[in-house]
Amino acid sequence: MKNFKITILILSILGSFSVQAQNPYWALYSLKKLDLSSNAISNLPGSASTCGTANAHGLFDASGNPVFYANHNRIYDKNGQVKFTIPGPPYCVKGLHIVPIPNGSCGEYYVIYVKVTELGAFPNGGAAYDGYEVGAVRVTVDANQNIVVSNNIHRVTYADFPIVISTAIETALSKESNQERTLYVSFRRSASPNFNTDQIVKIRVNNAGLTKDGGFMSTKNGPLVHSHSLELSPDQSTLAWIQWTPGVGEHLAVRNLATGTISNIFVPNLDYLSEVEFGANSDDIYVITTQGVAKTSISNPQTSVVIPGTSSIHYTGDIELGPNNKLYITATNNQLYTIVGQTTTAVASYASLALPQQVDGETIQYSAPAPLTIYLSMLISGQTQANVVGGSGNYTYTWTGSSGTQTVNPVLLCGRGTHTITVRDNASGCSTSLSFTNYPSFGCRSTNSNVELNNTTVKTYPNPTTDYLNVQVNHDEKIVQLQVTNLQGKVLNQLDGNQRAGQRITIGDLKTGAYLLTIMTDKLRHQVKFFVK
Repeated sequence: MKNFKITILILSILGSFSVQAQNPYWALYSLKKLDLSSNAISNLPGSASTCGTANAHGLFDASGNPVFYANHNRIYDKNGQVKFTIPGPPYCVKGLHIVPIPNGSCGEYYVIYVKVTELGAFPNGGAAYDGYEVGAVRVTVDANQNIVVSNNIHRVTYADFPIVISTAIETALSKESNQERTLYVSFRRSASPNFNTDQIVKIRVNNAGLTKDGGFMSTKNGPLVHSHSLELSPDQSTLAWIQWTPGVGEHLAVRNLATGTISNIFVPNLDYLSEVEFGANSDDIYVITTQGVAKTSISNPQTSVVIPGTSSIHYTGDIELGPNNKLYITATNNQLYTIVGQTTTAVASYASLALPQQVDGETIQYSAPAPLTIYLSMLISGQTQANVVGGSGNYTYTWTGSSGTQTVNPVLLCGRGTHTITVRDNASGCSTSLSFTNYPSFGCRSTNSNVELNNTTVKTYPNPTTDYLNVQVNHDEKIVQLQVTNLQGKVLNQLDGNQRAGQRITIGDLKTGAYLLTIMTDKLRHQVKFFVK
């Protein structure tokens, strides 16, 4: 573990904003690249492996250069050389994702896929295909963007009757949380008691591979999921899909993942090939109907409006969320369209109906392994915040120590003593750790009696002052650090403590006005106001 010099700042919180994160470059079927900033489509190098309903996915650097990409059952390097072919029968590979391996090392990625497979469940005859295979292929990228593909594929399988097996498969992948991602997969199932009958299954994705984690929407309960329509909201709270319910017909189903509650939204002109996509706010839902693209919402499910300029040409096509709240949608006239608000525009020629599945709300872009520099800030709320310089900006934070293990940033640390913050760059898999000594802030005063704010036993004099300030803490404390800030939270001066109970600091360069002095000792953190005249 490396040692770092710790810089602690006191900051004021002026407000917050969110940025819509999405991948700026997509790999399209078959061996195409879409630059979403210009809507330009260009060829990727290599010889395509084609399959009518297959998918593609790619990893690009910040300049749009391909690092590696997958098309149907092949994984290509940046030069278009086939480095790996997913083994087994050549049924169309679906649901492709390329993501950093959760809790993986620098440059480690998974290529996640789903496909129809042959499990030998019916050895005495019948069709060869008799199940579904969900796999994760480990790909390692070095500093020169060369790749090594592992032959050890992590797999889980689901057997079923050949008569129901279909390539109408969809995946929805979550962001990384607690060193895992969650993969939802929807596919057609029978109602046979001999097999699992969940039409939507849940799979845990971590550094060890794939693990089945249950499922829902059993075919025994009546409704049939149109298995190509599954979608996860950018805020990770909701799944949506199209289903057929006896006596009702096709409708939109929305599942709250926290409660398991499913709500129905009725949109006119839905059919079994309708597609679904969430808006960036995770409330709006866009649905491809037989008459065009309709917009509804979770908050106002009674209303649905067809987007002007869309029509039946989009039915059977795909719809995906891009950057800046822009939607991309394919069509049967070999054109790629965008939807921005109520405006639909044809932006490029594209002779496919397939678009790559995205982890909505997350940018997954290759960043070369780079050192991360961590600075710690103390917010006026008493929370400690890790500020990171370097890397992609897509980070996971893990705090450990006597305050327990926490994965939020900023965080309230109420335990005294040595703590460690580990920051992982989710784009490269690289991690940096920083150890520091924590002195509980005033934000812990309700849970830690050792923290005091404006303690009357702490003396600062003369106050008001002109050029210096004497600081006196309790006799059994040692001053570790002192910080002077203005009332807006800007740090003006920071000094190392003399490890004694009293210290004089010079403030002659401060203008007339009021200031805050934060005194960190080996036991407590004090804060007092003083004035310069």
